[in-house]
Amino acid sequence: AKLARQRLALLRSGTGPLLAELTSLQAIPAEAVDKTKLEHMCLRRNTYCDPCQGWSEEQILTALAQAGGKVPGALLLLRHAREATGCRIMLPPSFLDSNGQVHLTKPLHLASC
Repeated sequence: AKLARQRLALLRSGTGPLLAELTSLQAIPAEAVDKTKLEHMCLRRNTYCDPCQGWSEEQILTALAQAGGKVPGALLLLRHAREATGCRIMLPPSFLDSNGQVHLTKPLHLASC
């Protein structure tokens, strides 16, 4: 997580190897995206505070295509897009009460710091 924050700081500053990495990504057609990578990224939407939370499957597919099918590049694009909105979306996990009933939770929309 610390490394990811450092890389994002470099991206925000507009300098460094991270910007070069993002500008070197070669977009591919959405049809050419590895479906396993897309599926795994979509499954990450269930992980609390993951960068994939709050994005639709189509939006994740678009990010993967723009990143040339590379997951790290797609994650950076999604995180950068989310920060541009000034809002983080976090979906707490569902939970069981003492009677075994499942309670779904609502997404939290937090201002980015």
